[in-house]
Amino acid sequence: MKVLTKGKVENVKAKKKILILFLTLLVLLLIVLIALSNYQALRISGITQSMDKQMVVLELENKGWSDIELLHVTINETQIPDRSELGVSYSSRLIIGSGLDEDPNIKFHANLHEIKITPSANNDERGLLSPSRNKPTDYGLRLSNTNKINNVTIKYKHFGWVYDKQVDLEFGNTID
Repeated sequence: MKVLTKGKVENVKAKKKILILFLTLLVLLLIVLIALSNYQALRISGITQSMDKQMVVLELENKGWSDIELLHVTINETQIPDRSELGVSYSSRLIIGSGLDEDPNIKFHANLHEIKITPSANNDERGLLSPSRNKPTDYGLRLSNTNKINNVTIKYKHFGWVYDKQVDLEFGNTID
């Protein structure tokens, strides 16, 4: 029969405490990773469609903590749109509605990777950004196709994770 000395008992207790601490941290890390993998930073805050539904503009908003990079856009499940452009407003004008091409403070970029979507500014920050016209204030995705656009899937990267954002244009629903 083994007899544990006081020093060995304290050593066993210390090892148990370290093991419990390690397991607790591991569970917390797992919870954070699950939460991050399910978090949708990209929000669709407005939709404009042409009457024939062959053109759509989605107002994009980053509700996350870091920049969003658009990776790929498909329409009608697997189809590549004829034209896709990321619109950037430098004047707090929303990228939605008509007359976007006439506004000198809105620039459209055919290369979706060219511009990163920065996190949304709150109302106080927007007031400071508007007069400067140096930093983007609003973003929108303009898609055109020869056939009717029924749904849009946006693949994007946020905080190192890749997400899909789906928009059903028949009902105006976003599917997170």
